[in-house]
Amino acid sequence: MMQTIQEIDAAIIQLESKKIEDESDLKNQLELTFEKLQPVNILKSTLEEIQNSNDVKINLAQIAIAYTNNILSKKIVTSTKDKPMYQLGAIALLSRCTKLANENPEWIVATAVVLFRKIFTSKK
Repeated sequence: MMQTIQEIDAAIIQLESKKIEDESDLKNQLELTFEKLQPVNILKSTLEEIQNSNDVKINLAQIAIAYTNNILSKKIVTSTKDKPMYQLGAIALLSRCTKLANENPEWIVATAVVLFRKIFTSKK
């Protein structure tokens, strides 16, 4: 089938119009991508993901517990050198607290959130 010149011209105009539209869409998408890839926006989105992710909160709580446990263990051992029974009792208590915290990380996170809100919320 032969197409008429008018049909070909109409198809060319339609394609050129679509090309301009696609270029505009591509330019807008490039601007959005550039905006999202700026360091400040990457940091913001990472912090939002951390805030919204329960797994990350639990992992951070477990890391904080392990770090606190390490510090307290060193303090107990160095401050009670001449009291071995006190050391054993304190280490046993600390060990039990760590075990409970690792078994119930959601509770630790919830308690920490409540405490931080009480500490950092200004009283009116």
